[in-house]
Amino acid sequence: MLPETEQSGCATLEKLISYQYIRRVAMKIDVFDTYASSKKGEEIHFDVLLPTGGDKEDASRYARDFLEKIGESSDSMDSCEYCHTETAKPEVEKQIQAVGHTIVKLEGCPDI
Repeated sequence: MLPETEQSGCATLEKLISYQYIRRVAMKIDVFDTYASSKKGEEIHFDVLLPTGGDKEDASRYARDFLEKIGESSDSMDSCEYCHTETAKPEVEKQIQAVGHTIVKLEGCPDI
């Protein structure tokens, strides 16, 4: 609702912006559930998050890059499948805007 002084007349766009009545639309992201097998035979589980509309090939490429970054073979990936779409948290949105994706470590992922 507009402040009382604005209710009787038309508010200008500048006033609406200055009162912060325009809300930012949160980014929607696609989640790709990813599994791999470590050199030790242990399961590695992580999610690749992409802006909505990202494709499986991109998700798989980011997953292989991540596996190499943690010292595993990119060939160790068992699966990388679309799981669901959700609203990005602000920190995830910033990361995706910066580099195009983000990885969420779930199980068996070393700290790097």
